[in-house]
Amino acid sequence: MVYFFPASITRCLLAAVACVALNAGDLAQLQQLEEKHRMFELRDLLDAPGWKPGETLFYRAMVDSRFGREREAVSEFQTFLAAKPVPDLERRARFELSNALARLGDLGAAAAELTAALRLTSETDNSRADIENGRAFLSSLKDAPAQNVEFGPPSPLQARRNDLGLWTVPVETNSQHSEWILDTGASLSTVTESEARRLGLAIRQVHGYAIGSTQARSVAQLAIAAELRLGSARLHNVAFLMVADSVLFMSKHQIHGILGLPALSALGCVDLSADGVVTFDCGARPPAGRENFFYDGVAPIVQVLHAGHTLQMFLDTGNSATLLYPSARDVLAQWEPNQLAGPRPADFAGGGGSVQVQAATVPAIQLEIQGRTFFLQGVKLLSQGLGGAGFRDGVLGIDACAAGCRLDFRAMQFSRK
Repeated sequence: MVYFFPASITRCLLAAVACVALNAGDLAQLQQLEEKHRMFELRDLLDAPGWKPGETLFYRAMVDSRFGREREAVSEFQTFLAAKPVPDLERRARFELSNALARLGDLGAAAAELTAALRLTSETDNSRADIENGRAFLSSLKDAPAQNVEFGPPSPLQARRNDLGLWTVPVETNSQHSEWILDTGASLSTVTESEARRLGLAIRQVHGYAIGSTQARSVAQLAIAAELRLGSARLHNVAFLMVADSVLFMSKHQIHGILGLPALSALGCVDLSADGVVTFDCGARPPAGRENFFYDGVAPIVQVLHAGHTLQMFLDTGNSATLLYPSARDVLAQWEPNQLAGPRPADFAGGGGSVQVQAATVPAIQLEIQGRTFFLQGVKLLSQGLGGAGFRDGVLGIDACAAGCRLDFRAMQFSRK
């Protein structure tokens, strides 16, 4: 539903790239895949034999970082930067290193890497203000204790659908109770000002702004919960963006709080049944098999198949419906474009603003995730992406979890039931 820090700095359109026998010229292929953000293809190409470790270090570090192996990535990026690469590569490496450090909870080091990257960023760069905004939030949290979690005996939670069709879960802090949205689309958990004060959260004065999914900017501060209870799970030192109540008033419904990606990923695994039973941790051992999502900043990008083609879709459980972006038109089956209805104007709301976009309607589409196929009806095909969509081929909304779903952050796997 909401994005608060720039997920990445460069954006490119969908490209199909075939993997061939390796030779020195394939370094250019690695570069093309990285620049086009085709992370699944980049990972698979690096798995092929024949590479010299030194010449692929930057790409391996990026793949390790994006696919949840941040500790390995930090060491690799530090080795890469010690070799004093050219300024453009240094800048990109420092941005990636900052994201990896932030996901590990080392916010002070993450802020320092953003500072170093900004020294290599043009004053006229369109992304500079958002990067500086992200650095301000990271810097303000650098002395805060790292978020951590402890689990009691298994105790599933019962979620319920709110008026927007989104799943909310019961939470408790400072002996106060509330219900917040499970939102993988939020790069930081978020509360309204009235909610933060009712719950007694510790508020930090920061001059910054939140960025909604429509790119609307809203004044934001930070709040910290010393302990947040979700069933038998206890999250400690949880950071929140605090925004005006009006920012989260959508479609005549007041949202009070959002559990974003950092809090959800700390739980290790989130399992949601079709009738709203939520389980965290999901057992001691992660499932076998390859990763099928990666991080773009802290946004989970899922590998979705359609008609034999790979789509990279942003998993946003704070969005009630799946959306397709213009790049997805290229992989629609031959007959599907003839079935499109529209386009017609469609309104989309998100943290602090709304936007109208021309959208056609795909009557029905078959998608596949982790070998399981499913159908969605009435999916909107937008004439443009929302909120810095860039390389993404669409948004995978909560409707994709109608039969239940599981998000395992240890194995970097998203699956439907």
